[in-house]
Amino acid sequence: MNLVFGRGKYNGSVLTVLGWNAPLHEVQEMAVVEGTGLFLFARGYDLAKDPSARLQRRRRHRRVRRSTLCTTEQISCFCLSQSMKSPTVLVLKKIKSERES
Repeated sequence: MNLVFGRGKYNGSVLTVLGWNAPLHEVQEMAVVEGTGLFLFARGYDLAKDPSARLQRRRRHRRVRRSTLCTTEQISCFCLSQSMKSPTVLVLKKIKSERES
């Protein structure tokens, strides 16, 4: 997954996150494997929190299925990059799903 920044300090920068998307887990841990702009040569990890996962699990037990491409409410990234003087922690709120686009 590529996280593209369009405003502020990180405008034009991209973080590339790689890992297994476990839609029924409240916290998904994935690796930050690359970046561009201020995140050039970035390495680190990403914790994506999805509070709706608990509801999805309940629905699954009731045999109701629901598919979403992205329902993540918050992504926290810890990154270390050569272009930054110190490690950076990013917290992004409300990543839009394909339905909301």
